Amino acid sequence: MTGEWEKEWPTKPGWYWLWELTSFGKAAGQKPSMHLVQVRHDMRHTPVYVGSGRFLYKEDTEIAIAYWKPARLPKPPEVV
Repeated sequence: MTGEWEKEWPTKPGWYWLWELTSFGKAAGQKPSMHLVQVRHDMRHTPVYVGSGRFLYKEDTEIAIAYWKPARLPKPPEVV
């Protein structure tokens, strides 16, 4: 990923912003929403997408529009 918004689903583990609109939302005239999503690998090294309390699937026909961008998270505070 280049750091800009891309349509390709990320495969590298890490945190990403997802700008999405579901098919239902599109039909209802809703606006897209942004979510912070974590990409992990399962036992078979297949990417797993977890965000907003749910699993996301590439094959999900519910997602009409999806753009991805790597997220820059702040360094956590040091615990004394």
